[in-house]
Amino acid sequence: IYDAAGIADHESIDGRSLAPLLTGEGAWERREYVTSRYNDALCYIDDQWWVRTDVDGEPGEAFHLPDDPFCQEDLIAELPADVYDRAWERLLADAGGELPVYDNPRRTDAVGLRY
Repeated sequence: IYDAAGIADHESIDGRSLAPLLTGEGAWERREYVTSRYNDALCYIDDQWWVRTDVDGEPGEAFHLPDDPFCQEDLIAELPADVYDRAWERLLADAGGELPVYDNPRRTDAVGLRY
């Protein structure tokens, strides 16, 4: 968004510019997986699995995307341990090694800046 608006980053933001993808100018490498966090909920998605967990590592839901692209059948009870372990390791790696604890959460904007 900053690139599209021509604004220089005023603080460090995790992620990368979508401008090459949107404009077709420059190189865009597809990432093997995506992770996200909202409050205490964590999400991991790759080509095969969509896994939801929490900051304590408690499994929430899992969907096998080739068989269930609309995520209707929760397979968390049958999720192979190696799939969950890979998701958890990648979630931690993307968080920088550990998940930040927000003991006193306040409202944030879309990029996580507190106001």
